[in-house]
Amino acid sequence: MKILPRILAAASLIAACSSGASAADYSKRALPLDASIRAALIGKWTNPVDLLVIDIRSVDLTTGEVRGVEWPTVATKTGSSAAGTEHDVTGWISGAPASSNATTSSR
Repeated sequence: MKILPRILAAASLIAACSSGASAADYSKRALPLDASIRAALIGKWTNPVDLLVIDIRSVDLTTGEVRGVEWPTVATKTGSSAAGTEHDVTGWISGAPASSNATTSSR
């Protein structure tokens, strides 16, 4: 389980809340997200390198938030999660063009 990104996200949320910051103004996005992005991302994706399945269940076109679950197809190391053990996944997407370093996974 990758806990560091979750800790950093929680810390930034706490910092924003404690500083009296108002909610983000998403109307000022540089690149609005198109509904086709949601259609392209929703579904189950496999990662043959890490032996994972990622099931993207929602994409918020206003904030760019992506939510779903992931699970290993096999236990890859001693002490790792058993195959089929689900873990919540949260991330964000941008309307910016893909970088030249972008990689792809297969469905």
